[in-house]
Amino acid sequence: RLGLPDSKCTVVPEGLELGQFQPRAASNALRAELGLEEDTPVITLVGGLIDWKGQDVLLQAAPELFARYPNAPILLVGSAYGRNDLFARAIARQAAAPEMAGRVLLLGGRSDVPDLLALSSVVVHASTKPEPFGRTFLEGMAVGRPVIAAAEGGPLDVITHKQDGLLIPPRDPGLLGAAILRILDNPAWAAAMARQAAQTAKRYSIEQHTIAVSAVLDRVAARLPVPR
Repeated sequence: RLGLPDSKCTVVPEGLELGQFQPRAASNALRAELGLEEDTPVITLVGGLIDWKGQDVLLQAAPELFARYPNAPILLVGSAYGRNDLFARAIARQAAAPEMAGRVLLLGGRSDVPDLLALSSVVVHASTKPEPFGRTFLEGMAVGRPVIAAAEGGPLDVITHKQDGLLIPPRDPGLLGAAILRILDNPAWAAAMARQAAQTAKRYSIEQHTIAVSAVLDRVAARLPVPR
C-alpha cells in the first residue's frame, strides 16, 4: 500500500529471550504473595492500562466466569502509560465494584511477568485494535500456558487456532468469556494446546530475530558500491 516493491520488504517478527520465557512450575511463594490457593484457576491479562488493551472487555466477561468459577481471580498486570490515567482509573472503579472486589487484582507494573504467566490457567490477549505484533500472547505461549488472542494483527501470524492457542473475534465479551470457560472446563485439552504453544514460541527467539535482521543487512550491504 505504500508503493514499495515486495522485493524490498521483509517482515521480521520480534524476538523473545527464551531463557527468561520458558515453561516452568508455578511459584508457591508468588501464589502465597497474591493470596491464591494452589488449585484455583487464574486468568491473566498483561498489558498497559490504556483504552485499547482490552481490560474492560475482560471485565465485562467476568460475571459469566465468576458464576462458574467463583474463586478464580483475574490478574491485570500493567500500569497506565504517560500522564493519561483516565482508563486506568475506570478499570480500578470496575475492579472495586462489589461483584468484582477481591476477585480482580490490579498488580501494576511487575518485573516477574514470566512467573505470573507460569501460575496462570489462561493468558488473555484482548486488544481492541490490531497490534502489529503484540508480545504478551507470545510470552504466554513460551511459558507453556493456554493463550486466547484477538483474531487480528500479530496473533494471526503466530497462532494456529485450536492447535497452539485460540483466536477469537475482538471486542466481544461474550465470545471471550466462552473461550476462557472452554479452556478452564477442559484442562487436559488446554494442556496439550499449551505444550504445542511452547514449541511454536521457539521459532521466535531473539537469536532467530537477530539472524533474520542480519540477513537483511547482508543483502543490502552486498548491493552497495565498493568504496574506492
